[in-house]
Amino acid sequence: NINYIEERSNLKEKYLTPLMVASKNGHTNIVKELLKEATIDVNYINNYGFTALKEAINQGHTDIVKFLLQHPKININQGYNDENTVTCLIWASLEGFTDIVKLLLQHTNIRINFVESEFGKTALIYATKYGRIEILKLLLKHPNIDVNIIDKDGNSAIIYAINKFYTESVNLLLQHQDIDTNKTLMTCINNGNSDTIKFLLQEFQAYFDINYLHKNGFTVLTRSICKGYTKCVKLLLKHPKINVNHANKYGMTALIWAVEKNNIDYVVLL
Repeated sequence: NINYIEERSNLKEKYLTPLMVASKNGHTNIVKELLKEATIDVNYINNYGFTALKEAINQGHTDIVKFLLQHPKININQGYNDENTVTCLIWASLEGFTDIVKLLLQHTNIRINFVESEFGKTALIYATKYGRIEILKLLLKHPNIDVNIIDKDGNSAIIYAINKFYTESVNLLLQHQDIDTNKTLMTCINNGNSDTIKFLLQEFQAYFDINYLHKNGFTVLTRSICKGYTKCVKLLLKHPKINVNHANKYGMTALIWAVEKNNIDYVVLL
């Protein structure tokens, strides 16, 4: 029985097929022989949520991953219970297996924007959050990548890069055509972290329209005033292109907002 399931009662990962054992232990020649069998189940998922492909990825066995991906029945996007957890791409991106990510991205069925259910993160978010810069580059080159997916913590990939001050990652993401740079700056303002604002204005000033009027009627300056973020207000006022007299459609300027909020310190600064 080529799909015989071995039970290991003393381990958390209890059930393994011969293909999974060979893939896990790096036995390339055995994997190649097993894959020749017409009845081989290449997508068996055990109690631990692992398949043969995940076993190979988890151990960094690039050659075995390559052979498994060539099988016509391989389910490259399979997660535990088929749909609701991490895919192979997410796992490889999280663990930093660059060569394996490259192989996975070459597969025609790859779901590059798959969102795992526990934290709502994608491969791009994990790669960015954990500083996998080479994997980030690969993911951003894919024509179907969605750079704006927001996870359950309310963060997109670029927000993680900014919060961790990953200069190269931020630069790569800001250059992507689908990134709304002005929305990104406003998101950071709403988070109220003056260090990230300072970081963005020092390193990436050219990417932002500092006076951009958002649909909610705020600029980053007026939003900072309304939120009471004094450090952000001071940083923005130092910007050479800041327009303190910029008004929304209701005629509300930064000074009017400061008066509205009864904040004498902001009135003096303005």
